Amino acid sequence: MRIVSTIFAVHLLVPSAVVPPKAIQTNMQGPRVIIAGATRVRAIVTGDGSEVYSSSFDLQVVLRRFVDDMQRPVLSFDSFNFIQNAIESSQGSTGKLSLRLLQAGTSVVINPTPTGDDIQASLRLSGHYDLIDRIVGYAGTGLQDADDYDSPSEEFTGTLRGRLVLPRIPGRPGGSLDLHQGELSLVGNGVLGAVRKISFQLHAPTTDLAPSPCSDGTMPLRRTLAVQPVYVRADPTDSTADQESYFATELAKANDLWGRCCIQFEAGSPAYLDRPTLQVITADPDPAATSAEETDLFDEFVDDDAVEIFVIESFLPETAHGGGASWGGGKATARIITGVNNLPGYQRHLAHLLGHILSLCHPLTGCSPPRSDASAGTIMGLSNFANDHPDTQSASNCLSAANPLLRYRFATCCPTPDDPKVAAALRDCWDVGISQKRSEREDQPE
Repeated sequence: MRIVSTIFAVHLLVPSAVVPPKAIQTNMQGPRVIIAGATRVRAIVTGDGSEVYSSSFDLQVVLRRFVDDMQRPVLSFDSFNFIQNAIESSQGSTGKLSLRLLQAGTSVVINPTPTGDDIQASLRLSGHYDLIDRIVGYAGTGLQDADDYDSPSEEFTGTLRGRLVLPRIPGRPGGSLDLHQGELSLVGNGVLGAVRKISFQLHAPTTDLAPSPCSDGTMPLRRTLAVQPVYVRADPTDSTADQESYFATELAKANDLWGRCCIQFEAGSPAYLDRPTLQVITADPDPAATSAEETDLFDEFVDDDAVEIFVIESFLPETAHGGGASWGGGKATARIITGVNNLPGYQRHLAHLLGHILSLCHPLTGCSPPRSDASAGTIMGLSNFANDHPDTQSASNCLSAANPLLRYRFATCCPTPDDPKVAAALRDCWDVGISQKRSEREDQPE
């Protein structure tokens, strides 16, 4: 059966199911990409002591639409990225809570009506919040040059009921996604169980396009991830020219490699941290542990809308972490520490660490969801200090990349991984991660 891929990006979630041809809305014919935005949505949150709080969240969702040979549409839910503000649990402030889809392809039950499609979806989500990092901490691999420190997640289930209305002609206003009932519930006791249930309703106007698919069958889409450079210096008179040059060089290499997946890293204006004792970070003698100085650095600066990249002079010893490391890969609380002494020989160091931020582990690690093993022989392969990673990207890496902070947007961009024979796999399961957009950005076609 030949399948034509259509992707919906919606600020709501909707899964997939087959609808008889007579039930199809005329506005749902042909490939379409739809983005709906919802920010600062009010929610009722139940905490670990049955306390009830009022909070707010931002949400973005992706729906995929297929049309089979019988012209029957099949909807599947590809991505769900949810970012909620902190609540005060009995264990302390949760900090930012993020949820993302554990499995693409969740089905959408559709009940067509003259005014739109009633939809219903059940989801499995991976959840994480700052309090887990503070209480439980991170775990490294234990390798001598460990550069990937994970943090545990909690599992949530989601039940959504609502209505999806699309404009008759792509690109026209008038579409909307309304969620009349949304409920996200913790599975079991979780790691800390500080958040038990989130209940909400949602209305999101939609914007949509009907682009021509790429040659490999995917849609011309782009994902962006906001990154925040933080330069550690002695005092305001201390020059950060070397750090700024280092970051620019490394970020350009990262955007080259991940640009082959249509993923772009967008840097915010630099932040400066005046901490002379943290310009050189002492690593823990145990390669599986995070040192006190690394933890101190994380506590000094937090950006809820971006991945913090702390640029220091070096580690002590110089070869610790292979020159830098990531913490909390695949989560909205992820951060990186990297040293300027990686150059000139280690120009793809940041590209590798950002791969961890995108939820990828080293090849053959045996990672379990919500993270995935990367492809061998690519930018995610193991390396040593001052020995660069391969200048190679894979379709599998592109598919597996995910983070709740990823933002989905319309763009003329088709994946160009370095294994074209494998790239065709993107046709049927392109996981378009969406992200929490930074407040100053707006969704607009590029």
